[in-house]
Amino acid sequence: MKRIRRLMAAIAALVFALAPQSGAFAQSTAAPVATPSPPASAPVMARMGFFEREIGRTGESFNGIAQVFSAYESRYALADAQPFERGINSIQLYNDGTRWYIVSVFWAGADAANPVPERYLGKHDTGS
Repeated sequence: MKRIRRLMAAIAALVFALAPQSGAFAQSTAAPVATPSPPASAPVMARMGFFEREIGRTGESFNGIAQVFSAYESRYALADAQPFERGINSIQLYNDGTRWYIVSVFWAGADAANPVPERYLGKHDTGS
């Protein structure tokens, strides 16, 4: 968690998903905002395992600010054949002239009715 706090700007916030999610880490449909502290699901994640792999990325940047969509799939164990969830992380960043800081992170899990769009899969275009 210390590494995450170093990456986050002092004004950073995490906004939990509004889209329905499956699995043990599903959030409510409300959009609570949190500071870069361990999420409420951290004990479950520690017990069951949690591995997230990026499966695509797109982004835009201008004058020290950036918006990145990072498509992901989540597994309880690296060896799991199928992910229990897929979705998109929306990450907002700013550059102070020295390095990039994460300002906010918002994510939405995909489901059968709302799969991750193909345009966000398999590419790593950050628009730089």
